[in-house]
Amino acid sequence: MTSFLCYKGQRLIDEGEALCEDIYSVEWYSMSRSFQLDVMMILHRTQTPIRSYAGVFYGHSYSYELLMFMVQASYSYTTVITQLQ
Repeated sequence: MTSFLCYKGQRLIDEGEALCEDIYSVEWYSMSRSFQLDVMMILHRTQTPIRSYAGVFYGHSYSYELLMFMVQASYSYTTVITQLQ
């Protein structure tokens, strides 16, 4: 379940970045002034990444980064427990 959430969270981050690039690639400079202002507002809003935050993991959003953090932590805990036995 967690890997699914991290996958979907990463997709959300990637799509948000792609949206910014796609909007910038439009020939907005040859459009009307109101369209140019709309594009500038959208570009400004897309500078902040879209993220879905995990409540338990304060400061981490659902992404591949969180998934790797959890795998590394699980491996470390398992290693410590097996060495204690």
